[in-house]
Amino acid sequence: MTNIFSADELTSQGVAAYNAKDYAKAVELWTKAANAGHAVSQYNLGISYLTGTGIEQDVYKAIHWLSESAEQGFEPAIETYNGLKKEADSDKGDDEELVIVVKEK
Repeated sequence: MTNIFSADELTSQGVAAYNAKDYAKAVELWTKAANAGHAVSQYNLGISYLTGTGIEQDVYKAIHWLSESAEQGFEPAIETYNGLKKEADSDKGDDEELVIVVKEK
């Protein structure tokens, strides 16, 4: 299990890899930290899945990770998740409906 200190380090290494345009490595590192509960990595991973940067695009996984991060109070994740819901014009809070609308765009 990854502790929060190593999750912080994995997140930082992921940002460095991303900045070096090694997107697949960034996703690999963020995945480890996200699975350990690191909100910033959960957000970064969600965005990567949403955009298909460094990994195959997967809206379900994007929404999952953005939601996980938002639940921890990470403001960029809250804003992104709520923005997607607003775009989907969904006030039900139904992630399944949100996925359908995002995929249609």
